[in-house]
Amino acid sequence: MLFDPFARLDRSGALLRPVAGRCPDGSLHPWVDLRKEPDRMSSEPASPGGGAAGTRLRVVAIDGPSGAGKSTVARLVAKALGFSFLDTGAMYRAVTWHFLEEVCAPAECAAEPDRGELRMRAVLAATRLEFHGQRLSVNGRDVTAHLRTREVESQVSAVSALPFVREAMRDLQRHVAERGPVVAEGRDMGSVVFPNARWKFFLDAAPTERARRRLRDFVAQGRVVSEAEVLEEIEVRDRLDSTRKDAPLLQAEDAVYVDTTGLTTDQVVAAILRHIDRQEAEVAAAARAATVRHGASGGAA
Repeated sequence: MLFDPFARLDRSGALLRPVAGRCPDGSLHPWVDLRKEPDRMSSEPASPGGGAAGTRLRVVAIDGPSGAGKSTVARLVAKALGFSFLDTGAMYRAVTWHFLEEVCAPAECAAEPDRGELRMRAVLAATRLEFHGQRLSVNGRDVTAHLRTREVESQVSAVSALPFVREAMRDLQRHVAERGPVVAEGRDMGSVVFPNARWKFFLDAAPTERARRRLRDFVAQGRVVSEAEVLEEIEVRDRLDSTRKDAPLLQAEDAVYVDTTGLTTDQVVAAILRHIDRQEAEVAAAARAATVRHGASGGAA
């Protein structure tokens, strides 16, 4: 499988620091409610989270469920930082669309002895994904307009749950990040694909809020659907994504939780950029202090 990443600019980053808080179910995790505490960012350094000891990829990992606003926010954050935007959700949707076109999507192969795995593997191996700005093509065909159709929506979770598909996508996504800094959005960016990303965020919102956002997208695309139907699709997608065996939807331990309910896109983007800038300033200050201490100890010797 081939992937053609677009150009990217170089920029250094800094370690993400989590914010102690509680999930809606009462369990502890790093989080911040930006509506109540817009400047609350925290305290303890993040753990390495994978990769070579002490190293961090110049990656902003933004995870979250369907309709949380990840794609829009990630695209704007990437533009502000001069990073490339890696729309991993679109990649999975494009593969799903291609499987549907080749009549080998999971639902269409359920009766086959191997559930269509050999056919899907063959199609995947011959697939070429290419981003052209905000548009995505499969083997030279622009499929952007097909990525959020009901047919793709109904199959993308099943396709995303296939281990061989996730493995292929992870390899491509990591290859892109090795070539330059990126903002990557998805469901397992910070937990699986880029565990050593320098910044990690988990965007969330109330299911009804996410349904309203997704409904606006569908209306803009000319799709006729009710809010109740969209909410049901979101709840089904949440359940499938969070319970799959391979790389389920999961907030990384060192990610900052952001409840975007009631927030504008600009507010979320500004908060993420403010957090990144603050961390860069802290790391730079720590480096200067270490240099001064080293110089002082050298002089005393």
